[in-house]
Amino acid sequence: MPPQGGDPSNWPPPGYWQPPPRRSGGEIFAAAVVGAMIYVAINVVVGLMVVFGLAEAIRPNTAVIAGASALALIAFGAGGALVTVRDPWARGIGMGLMIGWALTSIVTVGYCTGLNPVLYG
Repeated sequence: MPPQGGDPSNWPPPGYWQPPPRRSGGEIFAAAVVGAMIYVAINVVVGLMVVFGLAEAIRPNTAVIAGASALALIAFGAGGALVTVRDPWARGIGMGLMIGWALTSIVTVGYCTGLNPVLYG
């Protein structure tokens, strides 16, 4: 906007560029939904590996601890690393991995993420 009383045809002044428009949050939101779905898929694969693979090879309690640790590392390690990236899709998927872990823990009462103490008793 030109100064009051100034000539609008000379605005913006030479050498001045408008900043790029801000991105909407919809892109990050969509990526977060995709990230949560990715986490659920990873959880199914790791859960099947723990129940049918690791539990046969080692003690069941140790298998559950290994699976729970792997899921937490995937959700918070990979998710946290992706959040630090400047790309909105990477940031959204990182948040989605962490949100997916939290929602899976709440909906399954901790059974699918290894948080339920009944799994260890």
